Amino acid sequence: MPDAVSVGSSFTQTNRDVTFVISAGEGGLGYVSPPNFAAATGGGTKDVFFSFPVMVTSLSLRLDTAPETPGDLVRLLALKELGPGTFEVMSIDSAQDNVAAATLSVSLGGMPFQWAAFQTTTETEGFDDLTFTVVPEPAVGGVVLYVIGVLACRSRGQRDG
Repeated sequence: MPDAVSVGSSFTQTNRDVTFVISAGEGGLGYVSPPNFAAATGGGTKDVFFSFPVMVTSLSLRLDTAPETPGDLVRLLALKELGPGTFEVMSIDSAQDNVAAATLSVSLGGMPFQWAAFQTTTETEGFDDLTFTVVPEPAVGGVVLYVIGVLACRSRGQRDG
């Protein structure tokens, strides 16, 4: 992924590696809670791509802060797949990785997305506490309305009888 990205820009993913590393958070990783620290394998500026099995409306994560080091720019991107390995940037949040307890979050104002990326620009960076909001299944809404309707009918029948 290019270092210079903006909302609306597109890129083609190259050098795909489907592995990542999870660390116990030992050794100066700042505010990382073990064992939830993850990063791309191999070191360097390798970005972590996320492909969710269902649509999500928001995504957030906490950075592996190391306050005693100079800050490095990291980004979280919400992506739209344009074709195999080609993506459009839909939303960006960025921060310096040396800010204590810094979090990144992206959303599209309630619009769903299925792809995201954690972009590093200078060195291997990690993240913690990955959270996302799943789009509810349409059937769930129908079941809720059905249950409310049944309860309303029972309530009315008890008052009338």
